Amino acid sequence: MNTSQIYVALGDSWGLSLFGRWIPTEALQEKSIHQYIKAKLDAEEGLCLARNCVVDQCEYIVLDAEGLASSFLSGVAFDLEGYREVAEYLEANDDCFSEEAIIGYLNNWGSWHQDNFEDAYCGQWGTLREYAIQSFDECSEIPDHLMHYIDYDAVLRDYEMDHWAHDGHIYRNC
Repeated sequence: MNTSQIYVALGDSWGLSLFGRWIPTEALQEKSIHQYIKAKLDAEEGLCLARNCVVDQCEYIVLDAEGLASSFLSGVAFDLEGYREVAEYLEANDDCFSEEAIIGYLNNWGSWHQDNFEDAYCGQWGTLREYAIQSFDECSEIPDHLMHYIDYDAVLRDYEMDHWAHDGHIYRNC
């Protein structure tokens, strides 16, 4: 379930009459930010008039974001199209990937590349060590009587060279 939202401030070009609202990003799936603001303020016409703000002459800036939307906020610029692309992907694949997994990927890579994400994502584990040990054990056929000779600290160091973790989500460097 996507709980992302952005805080949009609206004001005239001189920064006067600045006020804002939290907007759930689900409301922006079919509209631009400006269309949504205009519709909201038309419904709250008294508030807009009290602030001496004519909607068509106002400018907006995105000041804050929560959830998945935070990965698409740079300064006061919000990448609505990029957000929509990832939100649609997440909705279509919510049984395979979580919002947290995608946020972790975006925090590391900075931009969305679907194929790279699918190649890089290894799953959710308690730690990178747990992933390394299980992955090593599944890929290696070592007899039980030799298992105590395995240096799992060395295995972990090797995994750390081409894997990284974010809040329990493990990714390969692709």
